[in-house]
Amino acid sequence: MTGRRIRVVSGKDSDARVEYRNVRPTMSSRVLTLFGAETMTIDEIKKRFQNEIKLRAYDDKYIDKNEEREILQIAIQLGVNIDSARNALVQCCEDQNYVMESVLQKLIKNQVEAAMGDDGKIDQKEFEMILAASKNAAQGKKNDRQLKMMIVQVMEDTGNNKVKTGWFSDWYSAMKKDLGM
Repeated sequence: MTGRRIRVVSGKDSDARVEYRNVRPTMSSRVLTLFGAETMTIDEIKKRFQNEIKLRAYDDKYIDKNEEREILQIAIQLGVNIDSARNALVQCCEDQNYVMESVLQKLIKNQVEAAMGDDGKIDQKEFEMILAASKNAAQGKKNDRQLKMMIVQVMEDTGNNKVKTGWFSDWYSAMKKDLGM
């Protein structure tokens, strides 16, 4: 492995000092931060990451997509790669019983695809089963209306919005109208 040369500036404008340091990648537990010579241990990075997660999920125990993006950006700034940061985020949320919107949407997507598999359409009973599974996964963090909107949105986004209707009623259109979609 080859080292990189970085420029470190210290001091004020009048007495600024510039020096160049060779940085070699090593397998040590110290990590070079974006700000030069300051270092953080792996444990300090984990602690900061956990604190950021707790801070954003403090009030509702729910991590939405925006909060997830912010947390991942902080992890990247700390030098953690995106896959490791995502895995750590999921693990921390599971440990703290926080619900992640992206995990919930993935569960809904898998449930919708499974329901579509047998005949290519979703009937009202299958929709209610997806809603029940989503409600269980959401752990009370989202109400029925919000979960129905999420399911409908996932169905529309993935193109899995073919539904079985009765002779005299279209439950899906009526539900979408009721939800204001």
